[in-house]
Amino acid sequence: MTTLRHQRKGSHASLKRKADKLFSAWIRSEGRCEWCGKRAEPRNLEAAHIFSRRFLTTRWDYNNCLALCHACHRKAHDKPIEFVEFVKSDYLTPTEYEALRLKAKTSVAKPNLEEVISKYQLLMEEI
Repeated sequence: MTTLRHQRKGSHASLKRKADKLFSAWIRSEGRCEWCGKRAEPRNLEAAHIFSRRFLTTRWDYNNCLALCHACHRKAHDKPIEFVEFVKSDYLTPTEYEALRLKAKTSVAKPNLEEVISKYQLLMEEI
């Protein structure tokens, strides 16, 4: 028997998956790896988060994610110091990076998933 609590949790998980899918599609839509510059079909790129997706306040934040080819995404995980240096020099300013870090690690506000979904649906329609 499914309880109301499990139904809500399933609904929340479903909304989270939908938000993730739309956000990832939008991040990858430019069709270029932001680290090496290689052009690729969006389906061949990956959405790479600067700060972990576990931090919900920055999970769907455009500044916290960039499109990477598989090789560069792997490199970002294998060489995190090099990745952070790239982010701070070519993607965000050190001040923006620090603000994003603080937002990810200190904020307790949880985003409204319906708003996240609506935002990225509209952005995808503009492409």
